[in-house]
Amino acid sequence: MAHPPITEQRRKLKKLLLLQQTTNNMLVLLFALYYVLICSYLRDNVRHIKTKEEKRVNRMRWMCRLTMDCDSTCISQLRMNRATFRILCDMVTNIGGLKPTKNTSIEEVVAMFIYTLTHHKKSRTISLLFYRSTETVSRQFHQVLNAILKLYPILLKKPEPITQDCQDEKWKCFQGCLGALDETLIKVTPPTEDKPRYHTRKGCISINVLGICCPNMQLIYVLPSWEGSADDGRVLRDAISRPHGLRFMSFDPQESLIADEEEESDGGSDDEEVEYITMTIIISSIARGRGKNKQYWTDEEVEVLVDALIELASDPLWKVDTGFKNGYMVQIHKMVLGKIPSFNKAVIPHIESKIKYLKTKYNPLSEMRMQSGCQWDDVEHKINCEKQ
Repeated sequence: MAHPPITEQRRKLKKLLLLQQTTNNMLVLLFALYYVLICSYLRDNVRHIKTKEEKRVNRMRWMCRLTMDCDSTCISQLRMNRATFRILCDMVTNIGGLKPTKNTSIEEVVAMFIYTLTHHKKSRTISLLFYRSTETVSRQFHQVLNAILKLYPILLKKPEPITQDCQDEKWKCFQGCLGALDETLIKVTPPTEDKPRYHTRKGCISINVLGICCPNMQLIYVLPSWEGSADDGRVLRDAISRPHGLRFMSFDPQESLIADEEEESDGGSDDEEVEYITMTIIISSIARGRGKNKQYWTDEEVEVLVDALIELASDPLWKVDTGFKNGYMVQIHKMVLGKIPSFNKAVIPHIESKIKYLKTKYNPLSEMRMQSGCQWDDVEHKINCEKQ
């Protein structure tokens, strides 16, 4: 077969070269268009990196909104009004010894400290809000904390008992009482190796804090050293057993008034005043502790108590979906006294403790009865289960 002429081969070669060149141009054009679209997207959506001057201006605007704008914003964000915030800044400066640095003011570090506690934020979040590094936030937080701890003689008030001439309708019935106590869980962020000790029964990581306040809501005692969930009585016993912890004593307002009058007539000095308020609250004269209120129940008393519980459970005036209404133990006490006039157990702690004990024995039986193939035998008083 004869070869085509040279001119025809050159023509085909030129067409191939032209097609390849056109394809390359199209690819370059597509890449250029793709690059332009990416640059446009990044310019519109990626955060602009702020300069130091922009950060300083934004920080000043944020501080102005927190502490100078209005009281409603300050209370919402820092849980105190503007006047209280300024007083706290003066206290940590004059009493706590906190000093401003070259780049941070007292108001800024105190606001960072309060905002962290109020909203339970981490250092990374605070660094974004106040435009500071995490190292600065952490360091200033500990410095403010050390200054706050030096204010405990002023912030923790010395309690005064309720007198007979108290005009407050809420407290005049509690003569001799120093205050009220309660416990709360505060979320914390401990080191990774210590987190199992801080786990609570609700799944969060927190510490158990015991706080006691006087009638005007001023703190007089705080114990924040228990990790995770803990029984209220256990925390209270720990507070009492500490060398400088709680001290409980009986109190008679009339005897206190007589003692005060005698002391005034003797001209006693302030240095020789009786230090009976090393405690933080007065409780009833019931002795607390293992075995101090122990009462032995007879079989007849336990049987009457169980019958009273069964009767109360069938009464719609006392039974609700979640258990019994408040005050049901007082009603049980009356029902037991009606059948046993010589019954000498108190509602608290005797009846309360006995009901808790019966619950621990009844709950396993109740769970077994709920299983498939298990039923209660009233004749032999046992649970019969079908063989699998």
